[in-house]
Amino acid sequence: MELDRLDVLRITPVAPEASIGVLTIQADTITSGSTVTVGSVVYEFCTAAAASGNKAVTVAIVSATVGSAIVALAAAMCATGLVVTATTSTTTGVLTVTSLTGGDAGEWVVSVSGFSASWGDSTLTGGTDGTIAAKGTLAVDTTYLYWCAADNPGSGEYWHRIAGSAMTILT
Repeated sequence: MELDRLDVLRITPVAPEASIGVLTIQADTITSGSTVTVGSVVYEFCTAAAASGNKAVTVAIVSATVGSAIVALAAAMCATGLVVTATTSTTTGVLTVTSLTGGDAGEWVVSVSGFSASWGDSTLTGGTDGTIAAKGTLAVDTTYLYWCAADNPGSGEYWHRIAGSAMTILT
């Protein structure tokens, strides 16, 4: 019987971390036509009847106050599949956005137009890439065996972990 060599990395693979951004909207400054942009998606504040549809992606948001606008914006962001979470504080006008894409790939450019608001930075920040590997890569540390289920560019969660106690030793 001939055996091929099996290379096993001696590392603990890490999952990617998502990027986060904080949008602060000042009191009741939102008017029809105001926009919030995350990556390539534009969210336009307007009444449903006035939705212009002239943006790459337009989400009609009906709002009377900052609080209701933030709740509607968070719901629209989650519905378009860009973010995992969009948590709000309706009393302070703060919206925290967490990207759906992990790693550096989720550090989308963000902006606002037409009203008084600001992002904490010009992009979502804090995203870190996970361990990059090809499909079928094996890794081991002192506790676990890891298997990479698909080609992993660092922005996806493709590593599977098997506990040492769950393995059967063949004798």
